[in-house]
Amino acid sequence: MTDRLFPKARLDSFVDGVFAFAMTLLVVNVELPDDFKPRNAAELAQGLFDLSDTFLAYVITFVVLAGFWIWRVKGDDLPAASRPFVWMVLAHLFFVTLMPFSMLVIGRYDFAPAIWTYSGNMIFLALTAIGTGLVSARDAGRRFSLSDVSGYLVLIASAILSIMIAQINVDYAMLAYLVNLASPVLARRRVTDKAPPA
Repeated sequence: MTDRLFPKARLDSFVDGVFAFAMTLLVVNVELPDDFKPRNAAELAQGLFDLSDTFLAYVITFVVLAGFWIWRVKGDDLPAASRPFVWMVLAHLFFVTLMPFSMLVIGRYDFAPAIWTYSGNMIFLALTAIGTGLVSARDAGRRFSLSDVSGYLVLIASAILSIMIAQINVDYAMLAYLVNLASPVLARRRVTDKAPPA
């Protein structure tokens, strides 16, 4: 067992604060251009409709970050945090704090590199979450199973799919994240598979 260095409650408070701040910053990126001056209701409605891509990115990003936060809350029952665990959590939070920037890029630019930036951020979010789960399981003496992180594997797959779609048509690349709707189905199936026979 590794030496415990940090009280877990302090780390959890820090994680909550970072997630809250990053998720709040997301909405700042949903904005009308500074030079937008509608003369009537129709122009305002059109301006709001033109934000639909940015709003879709906001919804996807918010839901993904909320999922990561929920996972962190339910994820482990460690009384204290080892040095490797703290560093994995901090690595994960690094990519959490980059999400508002990634969403800003994808909201402003309809080019493949914007998709690469956003999707790359998603991939590293998922990889660091998996790493955190691996270290947490090791520190708790539990067996780590890839089925425990199936949702993150789906997120990685959808991010890669988004990058591939962007090579063909950037306008449809964000729709790849709809694949993540399968994650709750996979989680339910995993719980059913683990349930003892009646």
